[in-house]
Amino acid sequence: MWWLEASDWEILYNNITLGTSYSQETIQHLFWDLLPQIGSNSSVIFIKDLVTTGKVKGFLAHRLLSTFPFYLRHPTVQLLDQCEELLRLKKAGDEPIDEETKHAAILSFATLVYKTCSVKCSIDVVDKYTKFFLDRLTETSDYTHQMVYVHAISNMRLPKVLQFFAPHIANTSLSRHYRLLLLWATMPAIDQNPEQATEIFWPILLNKTESLELRALSTLVLLTSAPNTARLSAIHSVMVKEESQQLYNFYYTTLQSLAKTMMPCYSKINKVVSYFVRFVPPRTHHWATGNYLLDYEDPVRGYGGLLQLLLLASEKTGLPNIVHFTAEQHSLGVTSSRSVYLKLEGINYKSLWEKFFGNGEATIVKEPLLKEFIKNLNLQHPKHKKENVHLEIFIKHDDHVIYCDYVNETSFEKIVASIQKMSRVYLEFSVNYQSLQYPQRILTTQPTDIGTPALLTVTTSALLSARGSIQQKNDDDFEDKARVLRNIELDVRYSINSITSLRTYNPLTNIWHGADRSRSLHARIPISTQLVLHYFRSYYRITSKRHKYFKAGSRLGVVWHSTTHVVPNGLATAENHKTEDDWSVESRDLGARLGTLVFDCQDDARIADSLVIVKQAFQTHNKNYHMVLGGVPIIGLFSLMNYFTFLPPGGSCGVVFSLSPLQVEQSILVEGSTVSVSMNQNNETVWELNSFIKRLKDGDRELSLKFRHSPKELVTVGANNTWRLIRLEGSLLMPSRKSGILKPPNAVRSQSLISWGTAVNPSSMEFGIAPDSKAEWPTDCSSNIPKCLQATSHFATKQKATLQYSNLPNWLKMAVRSVFWDFVKSEGNSTSLQFSFPAKLPWTTKGVCAANSKYLLTIDNATVDTYDLKSDCYTILLADCSSLSQFALGIKKNSNFKDLIDLKLLHGTNQITNLSISANSSLTINGYLVQLSDDYITYPVNAKDNEHIFKMKKWQETMIEVDVGKSGIVIQYYGHSVVIMVDGILKGATCGLCGDFNGEVSNELDNSVVKCGDM
Repeated sequence: MWWLEASDWEILYNNITLGTSYSQETIQHLFWDLLPQIGSNSSVIFIKDLVTTGKVKGFLAHRLLSTFPFYLRHPTVQLLDQCEELLRLKKAGDEPIDEETKHAAILSFATLVYKTCSVKCSIDVVDKYTKFFLDRLTETSDYTHQMVYVHAISNMRLPKVLQFFAPHIANTSLSRHYRLLLLWATMPAIDQNPEQATEIFWPILLNKTESLELRALSTLVLLTSAPNTARLSAIHSVMVKEESQQLYNFYYTTLQSLAKTMMPCYSKINKVVSYFVRFVPPRTHHWATGNYLLDYEDPVRGYGGLLQLLLLASEKTGLPNIVHFTAEQHSLGVTSSRSVYLKLEGINYKSLWEKFFGNGEATIVKEPLLKEFIKNLNLQHPKHKKENVHLEIFIKHDDHVIYCDYVNETSFEKIVASIQKMSRVYLEFSVNYQSLQYPQRILTTQPTDIGTPALLTVTTSALLSARGSIQQKNDDDFEDKARVLRNIELDVRYSINSITSLRTYNPLTNIWHGADRSRSLHARIPISTQLVLHYFRSYYRITSKRHKYFKAGSRLGVVWHSTTHVVPNGLATAENHKTEDDWSVESRDLGARLGTLVFDCQDDARIADSLVIVKQAFQTHNKNYHMVLGGVPIIGLFSLMNYFTFLPPGGSCGVVFSLSPLQVEQSILVEGSTVSVSMNQNNETVWELNSFIKRLKDGDRELSLKFRHSPKELVTVGANNTWRLIRLEGSLLMPSRKSGILKPPNAVRSQSLISWGTAVNPSSMEFGIAPDSKAEWPTDCSSNIPKCLQATSHFATKQKATLQYSNLPNWLKMAVRSVFWDFVKSEGNSTSLQFSFPAKLPWTTKGVCAANSKYLLTIDNATVDTYDLKSDCYTILLADCSSLSQFALGIKKNSNFKDLIDLKLLHGTNQITNLSISANSSLTINGYLVQLSDDYITYPVNAKDNEHIFKMKKWQETMIEVDVGKSGIVIQYYGHSVVIMVDGILKGATCGLCGDFNGEVSNELDNSVVKCGDM
């Protein structure tokens, strides 16, 4: 279709867009996918005309504009001049063109400039468009427009882009968001100007008043722009003295990633870092700030790839507010990459939680009172000023930005309101979606020894189709009409074909000779489910059944086929057509017949032989997998397509993984803390798997699951001796976050067992987790709780996982061993693994603060002994300082007993005082004395689950516990000490002596100047 002229495209467009039938809609989807991938100049002109005349709008216009530059075959300056209209889009007829389309047109044109000038153009053309974008950037003060023009300049890939942006990056008076945006835009050109990069980014790294995000990325730039020992030593000398744990962890994870990388572009720095990294110890594992890299490289066949996750945390909350993910693969000298950048700053997660999941009736502490507390405490912190909502996103394809957007606070509130309305909107629509990937061609030409040409080509095409419907109706049979039923039916199909071809020309016979290696993957996955939602209680049911268009005897699943044939001889016809599966099992327990088949193979291959080939893709050789748990299977799956593409030819062979569903229904029911999974046929239960969580007497929780067949099914299966799931049960003990002070907490323990097969020849696996060194655990913290908690918070509980198995099928052992290479061995029938479970006391608490009359342990694990509690006024120990402030907790010395402390809790219009520990422990709520017992009592009395304001009990004669409901804190009062456990939803929202809950100990408040007052 590349030969079509603009007039031909117009005729084709008029014919295709005429009609609204199902088949016509499918043709239109394929046309819109195909159009930008043709790569002819006439197709580009046609796309430009469609956009400027308003024939395509919104998402479709953006899709066409962002795609065509990457497929253009013969870019010219003349074509560039013809497309210049894209820079000045205003109206299409009488209708204005939307902002998103204008931005996409600008970014697309900038990429087109790069594509054109990388082939041939004068310096005047480059200067012309550089000046245009720089002038527009200088003229605008709107951040969205600044984003667009900065990314446009970046898309042009100018060698001097760092010189243009250097003064602004270094200018501390500018917005840090804008400076960070410029820094990202200069990243591709950093290695071309290493000396200038040092001049700009070294002062930023040394300046501790700069934001974490700017300092972290400056560290990355300095490391990668000049990979030598002197630069690394200079950076390390700074990091040794660095107080910010977040920045140090970013530096540490970057070095760890680069030390083991296989990527050729990091080869220089890899040699330097691999020797240096052994002298860089970890401090604390702040996962929310880090640079995590997984990659693989096959030096023999010349292909590789990487996955990179870069996280930067908020200095206020300690949660990630910058996420940058990159996926890149290269082969035959061609690199393809995708990356997504998200910046999520100023979002009040606690407020969002209340809007979507709260009851909307939360009591709020009076704002003037809370402001007075903060003023008395001198809690103003330079890094903790109110953050305005700043949402930023950009998406890159092959290092060129194809989409960017910015959302401020006003726009964000509108989005949240729209989402809230959507949950109440009647939702019903049909699905008819197709996506076509036009054959992508990689072509390389090399001369042979006798001078004739040799051509190597790789061609890939793919098709995705999804058809079905989503329907909604109310359950009229239910008395309160509170249930909504959504029926979902989808038929998803996917096909991909890749051909690698090698040709050499014989001038004597005028014939091309060579070989073609073809690989195809076809998949069909029909989905038919029913989702039931209950508005007034935690009730969800998902029912899955056989698709209504399923034909008896047909198979669902995946087919992979690879074949090699010699040119010009052609492809030999397969002689043997296998119809019987190599391995199959039919069971009502599974609800289907599963099967595997190897076909069209030149030898007598079976499924186990195919798994041997797949296993090699998951070996650890030539892979950098250490930075992420499960790195081997992740990078193995990511590399599979490359692996099969360059697999040495070995004739023809195919593999089928099939599933034939039976006439059964699978159902998942979630109600409260109970989850039930069942298989049903003809309104009768075949089997049921129940999972529930129960609270034990010591406060721990236990998750249990148990599988059972119906009595009728047991009789049927036993008589036929058919394949079945014989046994599945297990338990997981989760130590309570409310224990661990009075006695050593229980260990995390788990035990599970599964067996399947026939009664005569069953297979089984047993898995367990138990403490590996219980004797090393701390014994008691009651004497000096703050210091003891601080000392034991770095202790990592050593755990040991064991796996025992028997009579496993060989293919299953091979598959498991391929993915968990270091864990499952080929010999024996058991294996074990030791690992550390980092924890604080109590073991599963997300945040802990502890205080007595002399010492304080903040939520961020810093010990403070420079504060002096008064006996005549309260100091705020912990308060909710978010916009939805719900509580404030004060502390003071007891005026009669110097070692005792008094507490006062304000929660809305309610207050708790006079906590007293004795045989008759008590406290006062709103002036009324409440006697406590060993069982929980609620306020208000007899409140239902999750509807109480306070839930209280005494633990023997040692401690009083107050659970402050949905506010997210639990108070444990010991008389001489107090421990407060804080939910993660309050990260960055707390203030007071306990700190800001951001995971960073370097910026805690100076408590020596904290004042106290009346509450």
